[in-house]
Amino acid sequence: MLLTGEGRLSVDGVVMPRFFLPGDARLGLSFWQLSPGNGMQRWMDEFFALTDRIQEVLEHLQGRAAEAVYAVGLSNGGNQVRFALERSDRYVGGLSWNSVLWSAEHSLLRNLPQAVEAMQTGEPELLQDLGFPPDVRGESGSSLYAKNFATYWVVTAWLHAMFYDPETSIPYGDVADPAPSEKWNGKIGDWRIERSPKILERISKYAHTGNIRAKMIDLASEYDHLLPPKMHFYPYGAMVQSAGKGALYRSEVIPGAQHVDAWSEDPEYPAMRPGHPRALEAFEELVRWVEG
Repeated sequence: MLLTGEGRLSVDGVVMPRFFLPGDARLGLSFWQLSPGNGMQRWMDEFFALTDRIQEVLEHLQGRAAEAVYAVGLSNGGNQVRFALERSDRYVGGLSWNSVLWSAEHSLLRNLPQAVEAMQTGEPELLQDLGFPPDVRGESGSSLYAKNFATYWVVTAWLHAMFYDPETSIPYGDVADPAPSEKWNGKIGDWRIERSPKILERISKYAHTGNIRAKMIDLASEYDHLLPPKMHFYPYGAMVQSAGKGALYRSEVIPGAQHVDAWSEDPEYPAMRPGHPRALEAFEELVRWVEG
């Protein structure tokens, strides 16, 4: 929700912190994700509850239950697909696309704050060492690193850091004051996951395991500069193999694709390709794989 002037969003009597838009301190974003009691367990509970409710509605309308239920998700939605197939037998298969990996070793918070710092200090050459794909230059010399930094990296790092950090977290009940989170506006490049052991404890409690119970197709975009495949895709495939579930897992990197398909259709970057057509094909392949 975009708030202007003195407008403040309150949830259950708690004032939500604002992420102030760069260049205009009068405009701020408040996120439902940072509301009271909205921890990782709630994400999973709501995903399963939604599945169950849809099943009930379909059975009421059709007179019989669905024959097959699939989980499909993009980005943090893909993270929930992975969780769902690891923790529930509700689904016969799953399609995960450009997904977040949450573990003690790999997460958004392992590389995004450092990426923000590298851009703020004028050192984009450090980004590939952090696991990011190479930069892509546009027809006019523009940079996908710079575009992601301006649009996604700062706000995504801030949002997830404020979610987990015990000095700022309203979802986990550590504080009921927006001020600690708002103080990190403009400074998230200095934040590090090691600042409190509670951060890793919270992530580890719901960390992905790779121990999937149903067939999964996992897709990643070659030029995903928000969730780099080296951090979020290849390590998850290794987890699946370590869990002995390789026979249930297929994975693919989509050439030339980004995290955001609309950007792949930007004439400034003619070499880029959208990933959505391949994701649709992959779902059809998943259904054939599962249902024969």
